[in-house]
Amino acid sequence: YKNQYIKHIKPQIGFMKMKDIKPMHCQHVLNVMFNEGYAYGTMTLTRITLHAIFKAAIENEYIIKNPVAESVKCKERESPQRRVLTLKEQKEFLKYASGTMYENAYRLVLQTGMRSGEIGGLKWEDIDYDNGFVHVKRTLLEDSKKGGFYFGLPKSKESVRDIPMSKECIRILKNQKRQQCKLKLKSRNWSDKWEGLIFTTQNGNPVGTSTFVNMMNKVVKRINEERIIEYNENHVKECERVVFERLYMHALRHTFATRCIEAGMNPKILQKILGHSTFSVTMDMYIHVMDEEKKKEIQKLQMLS
Repeated sequence: YKNQYIKHIKPQIGFMKMKDIKPMHCQHVLNVMFNEGYAYGTMTLTRITLHAIFKAAIENEYIIKNPVAESVKCKERESPQRRVLTLKEQKEFLKYASGTMYENAYRLVLQTGMRSGEIGGLKWEDIDYDNGFVHVKRTLLEDSKKGGFYFGLPKSKESVRDIPMSKECIRILKNQKRQQCKLKLKSRNWSDKWEGLIFTTQNGNPVGTSTFVNMMNKVVKRINEERIIEYNENHVKECERVVFERLYMHALRHTFATRCIEAGMNPKILQKILGHSTFSVTMDMYIHVMDEEKKKEIQKLQMLS
């Protein structure tokens, strides 16, 4: 609450008397955040903080009405993290990610649907080769006030789960084991503090979400550079050129879920694999994918007419 107030609320309305603050002033706080590019979740946290501040003020009889009314809402933008790779894009991304430091992490998300923090917190002890499961027990978190990286519980109790391993998943993990052994031999500053983590930096330290994403951006940049060369060679018009959009780790999780839906996986099974706390979240993904499939089928009719 304190961080939300200092960073987002105080600069906009901190100078005002509490009794003078109206819903439009609270909305202004959220509008400024939206214009500065903040995520919907971050804006929602700020709204919750605003509401709590004024609720406490009412209880202490400073004001009689909460200005964070129902009309005060967070604007929702289309998040690039919701994007799903087509099968062609998925193959292209993996082709250009080949040989990069975190190739195996990207491949593992596309095979398991794990969250970025779950991948970062995954240990070799969590891999059950005998029974064919990946045990998701923790998530990697980062906070400078707590000294950097630390382990926490997964997002919800449903997020503590066992994910079945495909043959491809096993192959990826064995490749990662070999890669990590090579890194240990090369490094002069290998950290024993984080011994057991599957995905680490070159010196054995944890890999945060931002590090995974930075490497993804480099891969996407390479893809687009190659496309530009190809477009120039083939004299493709500017208006017909397609850019490979920016990627986030969560987009790979959504891509995994989409591939499962396309393959006809039972939604209740997918819910367990993804660790969704409610079935409705999984079904929203099903509905979206099915809507896209319906559009494709309708296009077939137009081709016949």
